Amino acid sequence: MLLRQAVTRSNEFMASSFRQDLLAAGVTENKQGKRVQDMDYYELRNLLAITALSK
Repeated sequence: MLLRQAVTRSNEFMASSFRQDLLAAGVTENKQGKRVQDMDYYELRNLLAITALSK
């Protein structure tokens, strides 16, 4: 249980970091129109990877 909480906190921290990076790059939503603020860790990670590859 403790490990799961640590992973969840880590994912939340990373999601926050991904949001900041995407917003700094001018990305506010994905192609489907979902706002960055409404995305979870995995969606943000994927969008950040796509954004990095498209540069």
